[in-house]
Amino acid sequence: MTNREYFIFHQTNASIAPRFGLPSQSQTTGKWFIPISKRVDDTDGSFAGVIVATIDIDHLVKYIETFGVNEDNAFALMREDGGILLRLPLDPKAMGSNIADTELYRNHIMKVMRGNYEYISRFDGQDRIGGFYRSRETGVTAIATRTKQSILFLWLNQSKYPWLSIIFAYLIGMGLAIRWVRQIELREIGEQKVVAREAEFRMIASLSLDVIEKISIEGVREYVSPAAEKLFDQRAETLLGTNILDTHNPEDRAAWRDALNRIKEGSTSESVLTKRQRADGSTIWLESVLSCTHDESSDAPDAIVVITRDVTRQQKLKLELDALATTDGLTGLYNKRHFNAQLDACMAKAKKLATPLSLLMIDLDRFKLYNDTYGHRAGDNALRDVAAAIQVQLSNMNGLAARYGGEELVVLLPNCGEGEARKMAEAIRNAVVALGIGHAHNLPWGQITISLGFATALPSQPMTESELIDCADRALYIAKTNGRNQSVSGHDAFGPKRLTASA
Repeated sequence: MTNREYFIFHQTNASIAPRFGLPSQSQTTGKWFIPISKRVDDTDGSFAGVIVATIDIDHLVKYIETFGVNEDNAFALMREDGGILLRLPLDPKAMGSNIADTELYRNHIMKVMRGNYEYISRFDGQDRIGGFYRSRETGVTAIATRTKQSILFLWLNQSKYPWLSIIFAYLIGMGLAIRWVRQIELREIGEQKVVAREAEFRMIASLSLDVIEKISIEGVREYVSPAAEKLFDQRAETLLGTNILDTHNPEDRAAWRDALNRIKEGSTSESVLTKRQRADGSTIWLESVLSCTHDESSDAPDAIVVITRDVTRQQKLKLELDALATTDGLTGLYNKRHFNAQLDACMAKAKKLATPLSLLMIDLDRFKLYNDTYGHRAGDNALRDVAAAIQVQLSNMNGLAARYGGEELVVLLPNCGEGEARKMAEAIRNAVVALGIGHAHNLPWGQITISLGFATALPSQPMTESELIDCADRALYIAKTNGRNQSVSGHDAFGPKRLTASA
């Protein structure tokens, strides 16, 4: 290996950028390959070796030959320094040769990124017309050409106009023929550019860390880059022919279906965020960006390019920020802003489904005296303990607890009637008593207790959000007036007119 051109280059060149090497022949199998190499340095900066990836020339040739390369057509890949990586029809003499001394290289390829030209090939001596495209990222130039003779023969073979005619008709015919030949040349050059770009796309995709896929409008995978093995835990070959809608997660399937439908309706770009379970048990978030390509003749969408990348870190950060925006920092309960939004949503749902909705208002008894006696730090700890006790009681219910302000807490109980709300209020009150947090000024109990007021909006006795809060708040006031450490229910078809206490 040490006598390979790429090894000698990296041994004498300090650059660590990837580099396409000249074609080489395997010493064990005899097969030709194009090496892609990168220098590896030791910790002290000295040369430590070379990392090499290879492109099998046989596979590359078979792929390019599907585009109709023959003796009249020619296709080549050239390195930045003029070294020929591949030429079709396959010519062993051209493999590894260099055309840096030619006019084509000096006056065309090195001056512009793409272009057309006419030249005489040094390999077969044919007078050719061709086009080239040089990649900014890799420095590789794709060249596609056709002989002038074949272009003229194609025109002569297709032309059906009579040669013997009057002079005027002959001149018109010649004018049309010249224009036609020019159109054929432009079309051939365009087709060659498409071939070159397709080859470059696949080469770049194979080196990308993101998964690049080409799918049909219906979602069937036509190409998948090698990065799928790392990101999807599946080899690219096993995914070919499968549908991108084939996922076990119904939410992901719906998101992909909606994105494809929007593209069919005219959208040119869509994005899909999905969650995926990896083979090692970890969960990652993937963001897929879909870009639509169109048929040049009809301008109808004909394919979709999908680029998928791992956005787990960004998604986790977003979820953490969302939690900070909706959570009270002291108690760990939801904050008042989130509670108000959920109350609106739950009230609308209860009215739509004709189900009850209950609300509990909770206040710590004589809590100002507790702070004055034991200090605000102890008060914060006590408030946290009470919030934790409430959360434990709600663990088996679809309830939501929030800090409403100061020492006042609220609990929202969707689909919960007055009887269930009374049981939950008493369970929470008893759970706080069971904490046994001393409070010398909260007599006669000598420990922290809570007072609760609760109200229920029934399908037969509807309330607005403000009426429900007002009803529970009035009940809480009665609970505190009647001696504290008790729960009180306030309920009436038109508001808090009937109040009943239960201690």
